[in-house]
Amino acid sequence: IIPAGTPVSVEEATDELLLTPAWFGKGSMIALRVMGDSMEGDAIRDGDIAIIKLQAHGAPSDIVALRIDGSDFTLKRVEMSGDVARLIPSNPSHHPR
Repeated sequence: IIPAGTPVSVEEATDELLLTPAWFGKGSMIALRVMGDSMEGDAIRDGDIAIIKLQAHGAPSDIVALRIDGSDFTLKRVEMSGDVARLIPSNPSHHPR
């Protein structure tokens, strides 16, 4: 599970891991079920399956699955301002962090 809302711990996030078929492309990828509604503006809804490419960095305005404070995970857009990252939801009922 990858939360699109309040971040959760690694233990909670890994309750359900779905296998990813090779036809998704090259590189390490996983499929995780989305939990929450903070990314609905990008048509990512609660219960959807997110295909996530495992890599160290994303490009500006990418939607990324990221680890916060070394233990919690979430699905958001990230905006950088110098060394400060802001987590941006696409649902207006959620606030950036």
